[in-house]
Amino acid sequence: YRNNYKLSANKVINCFIRFITIYRETFK
Repeated sequence: YRNNYKLSANKVINCFIRFITIYRETFK
């Protein structure tokens, strides 16, 4: 259960990083 939560949190962080990267590329 804990491992599943960790994997889910990691997925959210990856999406967040991707969003920030696209945001910075758009408003360079």
